[in-house]
Amino acid sequence: MKTARIILLFPLALFRLLFILSFSAIVVVIGWIWMKLFGFSRKLQSWSMRTWGKSILFVCGIKINRNKIPDTAHFILMPNHRSYLDIFILAALTPAAFVAKAELKKWPFMKTGARITNTIFVSR
Repeated sequence: MKTARIILLFPLALFRLLFILSFSAIVVVIGWIWMKLFGFSRKLQSWSMRTWGKSILFVCGIKINRNKIPDTAHFILMPNHRSYLDIFILAALTPAAFVAKAELKKWPFMKTGARITNTIFVSR
């Protein structure tokens, strides 16, 4: 019985994975074109993070109740990474730049995506 449920749910999981990968690639390509034409801007950073995060949350069927962002423009928000979802939630709801380990530069699209979103890489 469990095997039948897993097989029936697999196409949905595959669809979600393909959508996440393709939409991430679309955001990176649009951002790359924008950077070539106009250069980096906070508007590009904000658009790409918000669009990418909200689309992934939508595909995964996640609804969020949002708290108020601090009034000051300068704050540090540190999630504890209980899951990978906090990455998408922060991208969708906060005007932030990510801090990531330097090894992520080697992932496909990550170098261009990092330039678009102003990601800071740290060697550990």
